[in-house]
Amino acid sequence: MRPTRRSSERRTSTRADAHLSMRLDAGTTTGTVPEFVTETQNISSSGVYCYSPHYLAPLSKVDLTLVLPRLAGARNGDQMLKCEAVVVRCQQAAKIRPTPLYELACSFLGLDDMHRRLLQDFVTFRNLQALAGKAREAAAAKTPRPARRKAAKKAVGARRKAATRAAVRKAAPRATGVRKTAAKRATARRTAPKVRKKK
Repeated sequence: MRPTRRSSERRTSTRADAHLSMRLDAGTTTGTVPEFVTETQNISSSGVYCYSPHYLAPLSKVDLTLVLPRLAGARNGDQMLKCEAVVVRCQQAAKIRPTPLYELACSFLGLDDMHRRLLQDFVTFRNLQALAGKAREAAAAKTPRPARRKAAKKAVGARRKAATRAAVRKAAPRATGVRKTAAKRATARRTAPKVRKKK
């Protein structure tokens, strides 16, 4: 009998990359600095991943406070989310820094249905944004270089023409005034009585 392969990915909720300001209160877990502010790296309706300047023991409980930004088209503004979480993983980051930095993964505890729906909507919205951005990049990459250059030259030409038209419109009143003044002087010379010189 062949042993079943166990998946290394235990997440059951879709996550999305998001940099949200978050305050974490670890109580007495970190000793002298129980509370600090960090930034999320990704988030889902079941948990959050971020960097921590302190080591937090796995299975320790923390209090999280983060703000979910208002989604496009939503009537309500930003939503503040406060909940309890448990530390799932905390390990030192691979990057060498002057001060140690830890990769911290927390799982939400007792999250109510309203906040869970808000998180799910936010994750869906951010993932759709990411897909749209990738689609635009792929379309731009498929466009032939000559076509891109031609479009760029056309755009530059259009900007130059617009600038020239604007300059002409700006100078037109002055030129019209000069022409009118010249016409008046010519008319005055033609209509002025001729003075005969005495012999």
